[in-house]
Amino acid sequence: MGFPSPLHGVLNVTIFGAAHLHHSIHGLALQ
Repeated sequence: MGFPSPLHGVLNVTIFGAAHLHHSIHGLALQ
């Protein structure tokens, strides 16, 4: 069981990208 390596990598990048985007938007909103 478990994710194949490529899929797991894509999922990881997607989550990291979403978190970074959310942080950037939050930072802009505070300005």
